[in-house]
Amino acid sequence: HISSEEACELIQALSEKFGTSKIRFHPGVSYRNILILSGEEFSDQLEYHKPDSSHGMAIHSILLAPKEPHAKATAELLNQMTLDSEDLLSSHPVNKKRVSEGKKPANMIWLWSPGKKPELEAFHRKYGRHGAIISAVDVIFGIGIATGMKIIKVPGATGYIDTNYEGKADAALKALQRVDFVYVHVEAIDEVSHLGKLDLKLQAIKDFDRRVLGHFLERCPPGVTVAVLPDHPVPLKLRKHTRTPVPFAIYKPGTTPDMVAEFNEYSCHEGSFGQLKGDGFMKALFRTA
Repeated sequence: HISSEEACELIQALSEKFGTSKIRFHPGVSYRNILILSGEEFSDQLEYHKPDSSHGMAIHSILLAPKEPHAKATAELLNQMTLDSEDLLSSHPVNKKRVSEGKKPANMIWLWSPGKKPELEAFHRKYGRHGAIISAVDVIFGIGIATGMKIIKVPGATGYIDTNYEGKADAALKALQRVDFVYVHVEAIDEVSHLGKLDLKLQAIKDFDRRVLGHFLERCPPGVTVAVLPDHPVPLKLRKHTRTPVPFAIYKPGTTPDMVAEFNEYSCHEGSFGQLKGDGFMKALFRTA
């Protein structure tokens, strides 16, 4: 993946080329960056194609399309910006250096998943507990900010397989001294699944199991309830998100376990919780806690 430092330089170049008082680029982590459009003339009613669902497809066949007449101008503006970004980025020193080092250039932007800031109920109001979020992904932090949760950034957290696993676990342990609930988000397994790399996915799962979960369990105070679950599947053969149910486990010391002995999609079908929908998982978690 492109480094955050390289991406920041490219975002700066895009901002200088296309940015205005109403069109603003913001650097994030690696390839995950944000474009903000401000003004009533813009619309988020756009049909778009996710990057992980567009491998091998011609660019012109998957550009943004308006869902309503008011969105036509926005689609045209963003599509032209996307196409024009290729010339700008291909000639940028960051990409010239990447090519000279045998790396793939980040030579075009891809704009997708448009939306407006949501109005979400505060976490402590909905669940009666104060929470914190640990992640390397801005969209996760955004959910935390929108729900009034404490945001914790861990040095060395990259959103990839070189992330600071132990640092995230230690940050969770420290946060539990001040809040009731900590959500630790680890992106690495998702990332290597999109790459279709079995060896890297196995390593990422092992690292999460040992360096996050194991590290935490060895050090957490008595009586802490721990839950593990993915947010969505990414099958290696497909290299993209699917909507099938995900396995989860909830552990509390002293609770009688069910008969499930392995954590996987098949074994968890036999679990005592059954299939939960919506916020059923959170309600089950706090009932257990």
